[in-house]
Amino acid sequence: MNVTIGTVGSRGDIQPLLALALGLQRAGHRVRLVAQRDLEDWIRPYGAAVHPMQFSVREFMSRPDVVALFKSRNMPRQLRTIRRVLDTLVGGVLDETLQAAQGADFLILPITECGGVDIATQGRIPMAYASLQPMYPPTRAFPSFFLPLRFSSNARINRLTYSAFLRMAWPFLGGSFNRWRADRFGLPPWRTMREMLEARRGFGTPWLFAFSPSVVPKPPDWEDFHHITGYWFLDALRIGGRRTGLCDFSKAVRRRCISASGACATRIRRARHERRCARSASPGSGAWSPPAGAGSPGWKPAPKFSSSTTFRTAGFFRAWPPLCITAARAPPARFFVPARRV
Repeated sequence: MNVTIGTVGSRGDIQPLLALALGLQRAGHRVRLVAQRDLEDWIRPYGAAVHPMQFSVREFMSRPDVVALFKSRNMPRQLRTIRRVLDTLVGGVLDETLQAAQGADFLILPITECGGVDIATQGRIPMAYASLQPMYPPTRAFPSFFLPLRFSSNARINRLTYSAFLRMAWPFLGGSFNRWRADRFGLPPWRTMREMLEARRGFGTPWLFAFSPSVVPKPPDWEDFHHITGYWFLDALRIGGRRTGLCDFSKAVRRRCISASGACATRIRRARHERRCARSASPGSGAWSPPAGAGSPGWKPAPKFSSSTTFRTAGFFRAWPPLCITAARAPPARFFVPARRV
């Protein structure tokens, strides 16, 4: 079976979908991954077929005008720019996905590319949604993680948070989706994002959620075609008989930790030397003898910090580099407290 997988976003959004593509290839299917052109050299060594997109998130975010814009505090201008960029991004991504879906027997789209539902409907291609987070459908079990709510509220409010997010996102995305479907297929506009997301409900389109049910259990009000599959991990690539990826990352982190601990130790010694010089001044005279080297080129006074705390931190990072690696790789914590006991 020929499978096309659409992607949108940076490497963190694409890597789990690459793992899914490789798993489907091992099952005997032919898979094509729609990805940014600057990630093509990273994807091809894994053996996956790539349909390169012209748009690149990395190149866009590194443009000087974009960097200056997001550093400014002009919120209305930022919102207008985001809306204009999304208009260009949505049309380009959907055009590339439409081209890559020609001849496909099955289509997998991330929830962030939900406007591509028309590609499957008009082409009569079976499809599935893929999501890395419990973004949709609404549930009473926990609130939408797009809103700044750290804990769960009652069941009704939890469900309303999803409607609130969809209403906030629609002004930025709705116009782009509607213009694209009108230009390509001559279809009438969607009225709401919920209407667009529910368009395939009658077809029984499966939703695949790439996280563990041990982390976020399946809510009781989700339906049978909502599947929590577990994480889609990408195996390390073997080059020259060895695995790359985590090993190279751990070595780099270890070097940074040791370098940081060495710098801390140097500052500690300098601070101790300055305190000894201060104590050596004659008591009662009010005189203070400057530390050795003061006034020479390149000399800087020691920063104000707690030397005991810094010393303990330096020793900790020197003695426990594996823990540093774990902390560096750990995602930010987010807690979902169910509204009712199961």
